Amino acid sequence: MAASYQKLIDKCRSFYGDSESNGKAQKDIMIPYCKLTGRKGLNVKTTPWCQIFVVSCEYQSGSVKAGYCKSAGCLQALNWYKKKKRFKKRGNPQGLGLQVFYDFKGNGKPTHTGVIVSYNKNKKTITVIEGNKSDKVGYRTISWNSKYILGYGVPYFK
Repeated sequence: MAASYQKLIDKCRSFYGDSESNGKAQKDIMIPYCKLTGRKGLNVKTTPWCQIFVVSCEYQSGSVKAGYCKSAGCLQALNWYKKKKRFKKRGNPQGLGLQVFYDFKGNGKPTHTGVIVSYNKNKKTITVIEGNKSDKVGYRTISWNSKYILGYGVPYFK
């Protein structure tokens, strides 16, 4: 049986290429999120959905215990991890399936998020899968010491 973090990664990867334009992001990510949270009327074309992608993958994979942040906002998710003492600062994440929080504006607040699918100890890089990356699900490889990374949320894996 695959480790819980691997179930999360596999679910995230299954949505690779889903986009706003092909309608798959709405069907595969947004609709299950709305089912989970009871929210109505959310649309990937008008709603920032990177955090929704993470929540929807956690929900659909069944890899994370019931106690996880279901918010659609990056700031709320980051604060949830901090409150639970499950937040690690930028640096070597030492784990897969962790949620990465980025600050691309340089104001100390998260503006984007994704899930670590691999890391390279020699190059000190992580590869992250993200929803709403140029309006689709895609990958980013980045130094784990990048100034754009605020830190990592550590899910409660089953």
